Amino acid sequence: MLTYERFQKLRSELKDYFKERSEVVDGALTALLSKQHLLLIGPPGTAKTNLIETLCKSITGTKYFFHLLTKFTTDKDLLVSEVMVEEEMDQKGKLIRFVNRSEKKLPQAHIAFLDEIFKCSAVTLNALLRLIHERKCTINPGEEIDSPLVTLIGASNELPGKDQEELMGLNDRFLLRYLVDYLSINNNDDSPFVSMISNEVLKPQTTITLDELSSFQEEVLKINIPPIIYKIINNIRSDLKTNYNIQPSDRRYKESVKAVKAYAYLNHHFEEVEPEDLCILENIYWQTKNPLEKENIQKIIYKSIGSKEVMRVAEIFKLASKIYNDTVRSIEINMHKNTGHDKDYKEFEILHAKLKLAENELHKLLIEPKELLKNCSNNAGKNIIENYIKKMETMPNNLLSKFSTNAYREFWSESTHSGQ
Repeated sequence: MLTYERFQKLRSELKDYFKERSEVVDGALTALLSKQHLLLIGPPGTAKTNLIETLCKSITGTKYFFHLLTKFTTDKDLLVSEVMVEEEMDQKGKLIRFVNRSEKKLPQAHIAFLDEIFKCSAVTLNALLRLIHERKCTINPGEEIDSPLVTLIGASNELPGKDQEELMGLNDRFLLRYLVDYLSINNNDDSPFVSMISNEVLKPQTTITLDELSSFQEEVLKINIPPIIYKIINNIRSDLKTNYNIQPSDRRYKESVKAVKAYAYLNHHFEEVEPEDLCILENIYWQTKNPLEKENIQKIIYKSIGSKEVMRVAEIFKLASKIYNDTVRSIEINMHKNTGHDKDYKEFEILHAKLKLAENELHKLLIEPKELLKNCSNNAGKNIIENYIKKMETMPNNLLSKFSTNAYREFWSESTHSGQ
């Protein structure tokens, strides 16, 4: 099998194994191809560490470094493996000096994963800035070493807060950012959750070598960026600032071009970047966890690259989200009034009718996106539409799971059996 085909097979296996992590897989591979850094934001137990470790094991010849950070972690914990005592003679006699060694530590790693990264002190993290940016490190006075670091991955529950301004420089070095949540709620027997807990999908078996990864990186550098792509990025920057006051750093815009070329390579665009490759920017330009910010960034990007299908599906998804959220809000208000001690079945009948109406509307809204998916001509657009469809498909199932009072569950069961 050709090298690039094996690389794509590994990509597919990772996506099959890690359910609902397709974007994160592509983000990790894009980071490796462009030698950029990746930040994963999400609660514990969402397969962040497992995904990265599995990816590293799939690239033979890589040195991998992992460390769980705490407020007590020092830079020496990350950079120094042992301290050697050496004796030297000079004109004054015997001289004893302490020499730091860095074997099996961060300076010698090709891929590094720092978990709970923002729990560490700013002093320790900022000591890593030169290593992260320049791949150079000084662990002994006057002795500079070159690091083979390809990509640093950080994981955290939260982004740095406003009171952690000293970490903003480090945070900006993580070019690619992804929110990683628990698997979606779905009552179907073939849901991603069922597949995950039943271990029905084998772990990725395909591997590539570190040398092959290096050759991919060289091919990425050769990909041409036509003037129209620079123009589109400039328009995106202007629209984000003018319309939504979103202003990533100039460094982030400059480095994002490298990620776009890498993402083009993932999309089989070996000669030149295509407008659809700019979709990766939605995982680069956001700065907060506010979902509205990312939604606005998506809107500007899709509008700029001219994907009518994606824009239309985004509008439908927005309408579906409103129906879902309004229904949840309405029923939660009523459920709060009926705690389960007073079984007002007339009130429950109204709630049940609202649920069924919302469920029917949500199912109808799925029809057009599925048709648009068939007509979409570019791979990136298809991935985005598929992602919207998956989210919309979970909405009807999520409605019932939002409510847990015994009275409502009992009514739902009775009304279902009685054919209401």
